[in-house]
Amino acid sequence: SAHVTRAGYQLHGPLNHFVASSQDIRRVHRPDGYEEEIGGPEVTSGLDPADWPNAVRNRQPNERPTTIVALARHRGQVVGAASVSADSDAVWQIGIDVPPDHRGRRIGAALTSRLASAVLKQGNVPYYSTPVGNIPSIRTALSAGFYLSWVDVFAAER
Repeated sequence: SAHVTRAGYQLHGPLNHFVASSQDIRRVHRPDGYEEEIGGPEVTSGLDPADWPNAVRNRQPNERPTTIVALARHRGQVVGAASVSADSDAVWQIGIDVPPDHRGRRIGAALTSRLASAVLKQGNVPYYSTPVGNIPSIRTALSAGFYLSWVDVFAAER
């Protein structure tokens, strides 16, 4: 860390990366009283990216396009959002956000499970990343059937 700081960079991570195969994915049921919607990027129309930083991204046209989106609703209000970005030709990342007042109900695991299955059906590998200290997010990945595949640390300009 001191070495990269002297060079004008900041160390980030460690960051866990989880993957899943069709044999690993677990079907996680959404809680009673919640509804799901799955579709393309148009599903996020009207959602503010600032409220959903991991799931709703404003991207440049050629930058890792969003391919699949899943929303969870409770009493008509969006209470969970997840999306898949095509990070490469074969490995697609799932990003998810659930507001604090709806966490702990397995909404994140249910949406992650649905999207992972959709990615696998398209012949791609789903992956899920989270910092090592984000225990609730790690539990979400594990609950949906993902397993730890690699960990990385990286440096970026300050």
